Amino acid sequence: MDWLIIGSVIFFVAAMLLVGIIVSKKVNDADDFFAGGRKTPEFLIVATLLASEVGGGVMIGSVGYGYSLGWGALWYLAPMAIGLVLFGLIMGARLKKEGDEKGYLSMFEWLSGRFGDKNDIRLIGGIVMLTGFIGSLASQFKAMGTSLSTIAHIDPVWGLLIGAIIIIIYASLGGLMSVMWTDLLQAAVFIFGMVVFLPMLCARPEVGGLANLLAYAGSNYPGVMSVSTADWRLGMICTMTVAPFVRQYYYQRMFASKSPKVARNSMLWQALFLVAVAIWTVLVGVGVNMLNNALENPEGAMPWALAEVMPRIIAAVVLGAITACIMSTADTFVNAAALTFVRDIYGIINKINGKEISKEKELKVARVSSFVIGCLALVIALFAASVMTVIQKAWAILGGGLFCPMVVSYFWKKSSHRGVVLSMVLGFTATLLCTLFASFNAIFVGLPVGLVALIIGSIAMPDEKPAVA
Repeated sequence: MDWLIIGSVIFFVAAMLLVGIIVSKKVNDADDFFAGGRKTPEFLIVATLLASEVGGGVMIGSVGYGYSLGWGALWYLAPMAIGLVLFGLIMGARLKKEGDEKGYLSMFEWLSGRFGDKNDIRLIGGIVMLTGFIGSLASQFKAMGTSLSTIAHIDPVWGLLIGAIIIIIYASLGGLMSVMWTDLLQAAVFIFGMVVFLPMLCARPEVGGLANLLAYAGSNYPGVMSVSTADWRLGMICTMTVAPFVRQYYYQRMFASKSPKVARNSMLWQALFLVAVAIWTVLVGVGVNMLNNALENPEGAMPWALAEVMPRIIAAVVLGAITACIMSTADTFVNAAALTFVRDIYGIINKINGKEISKEKELKVARVSSFVIGCLALVIALFAASVMTVIQKAWAILGGGLFCPMVVSYFWKKSSHRGVVLSMVLGFTATLLCTLFASFNAIFVGLPVGLVALIIGSIAMPDEKPAVA
């Protein structure tokens, strides 16, 4: 066991726990826990969005794609950058304005508010969202186990357990503010890791510099338009382009932003940074392939390079960056999933039963649900095959179940409350069944089923008053 590397991990973990404890003392109610007081500046929104995306799916999964697919790995992140630009331009400022006016905390409060505050929209939407986020959280726990086991020679199960428990504890303490301030630290460390790691990789004799690396990527991998299969490429486009529109934490960050301008611009900056990250993961993955093209698991490319190639001090620092990035994504998922449960499931059930829930009670439930959700994701992670398998299935469930009711209904003025509910139920059911029993990308079925259900349901069961647009 390498105690220098273990010490690096302990340092970053301790720093994040300290932030969580400090921030938790300033959290008085659910609004603080989930929206950070609604006054978050642009630099912090951008940092938290960057750190939230650059987790196990990027540091482990996307680098693994770069290792095995070369420039074809861009199909994973590049479509999402397009989705981020669209989300920012179309919805960013509007979400912030309406969130401030009506006190929205979750995406389903906003959606339900457009149709006269319908309880069933929030309850069903919350169930769909929670299902997807528990799966995506499991992918981050799996990435933590893969990283620690490869570099520090820790049993994957123990690495997974240690990382998951720490994430659950500090995400349960301070809510969104602790998540965002630790994300700032994690984003800074990741950028440092990017700046240091790639030049050192290029300097290896086996790689022979950036020009040689680029030549290797061009001659030893299929072209971007011919990588894998057409179904895989189309699946990536569909899943990743719609991703910002169906993830709770993007709406959450818009509501938390200091102003509508901050909400919009933060998404545009995030798209730019994500393109840079996508290119970096390709170059790193290809560089590792030049050093060792016989890895059994491509997702071990980044940890292998740190363990076998980099000087111990650099490896320790960059491992700290990887650990920080994975944890930053996981804590975002914990907080967003807890928000969904508290506001859109627990809160609506109590509302239907005529019970009033105080903000102090919501805060207690938020912390308990963060712990329980983390534990459920931990169980899934223990049985998961790989990081990318879990996360792509989770995002497909969210895209298939929520894109049409969330976004198409926003533009189609004839959408009705019952049409939205029907779209959620059928889109989610179709996507989930295909995820469990079919070999193709389930979003291919979920999106058209959700669209048809929205149209038929809205025409057959129109609302007396049109939705607010």
